[in-house]
Amino acid sequence: MLKALFEQLNMQVDKYDYNSQDLLRQVSEFARRNHSDKDIAIVVILAHGSFGKIHPSNKEAILVQDILNEVDKIKTRKWVLIQACRK
Repeated sequence: MLKALFEQLNMQVDKYDYNSQDLLRQVSEFARRNHSDKDIAIVVILAHGSFGKIHPSNKEAILVQDILNEVDKIKTRKWVLIQACRK
C-alpha cells in the first residue's frame, strides 16, 4: 500500500525484506548514493520492535539510533518513517 502511494506520487521505490545485518547495510548503501537530483529521500521501515530497537525478519535487534546515524549522511531532505510494535 505504501509502495503504491509513493509510486502514485511519481517517486522511485525500492522495496526490501532484510534481516538485521542486511537492513543496516542497505540503509548505509542508500545513504551513500547521490541524491542531489532528488527533492527528498524517504526511508520507511516496518518491523517488530522494542524500546529504541527494531527487530527485522530474523528477530536480531538493531538500534534505531544506528539507522538514524546512517540516514543522517543523506545529503538532501529526508524523512524516516519507522513503524515498529513495542513490547
